[in-house]
Amino acid sequence: TPEQHSWHASEMAIAADIGAGDHVAARIASARGVTEVLVSAPDRPGLFADLAATFAAAGANVADARIFTTRSGAVFDVFAIQDSQGGAFDAEGSGRLKRLLVALERSLKADAAPPPAKDPPAPKRLAAFAIEPWVAFDNEAAASDTIVEVSGRDRPGLLRDLARVFADQGLAVTSAHVDGVGERVADAFYLRTGE
Repeated sequence: TPEQHSWHASEMAIAADIGAGDHVAARIASARGVTEVLVSAPDRPGLFADLAATFAAAGANVADARIFTTRSGAVFDVFAIQDSQGGAFDAEGSGRLKRLLVALERSLKADAAPPPAKDPPAPKRLAAFAIEPWVAFDNEAAASDTIVEVSGRDRPGLLRDLARVFADQGLAVTSAHVDGVGERVADAFYLRTGE
């Protein structure tokens, strides 16, 4: 929305004013029921996987994300995260969001170890719904990337696990569009071999 773009521009102006190569910011978007997290930094191998692992370790569910990498090698990522109950992450102001932002800043460093995986159990009600997973590859739609579309049942840590597979295969995520629709995820990743 124009209001989101205004927030993004404001945060990037703050980063430019202080000369920050890395910038992490967040705000509660009550109307959407999410907490929006903006990450801007130089790209590096495995960065997307480390960010996804950091969200999972904090107990944040990535409801949607828009990941972009510029030709000059900078990332501009916007995540919409929720708590395990489906509400805006840390809407109650307990300090979890502040701790998450510190952890994300640590994750931006190349020598930072990814946080340990600790997923909450998936809700039992999911077992009642049959959702078949599928993966599709497209080498024709983008000039320099392979588009990998993934759909299936959402679960805690799924984005982290997908991102880790890409990183372990030496693939760079140049763009990603992550969406959760109910209990189903519909994600598209633009991948290229690491350079």
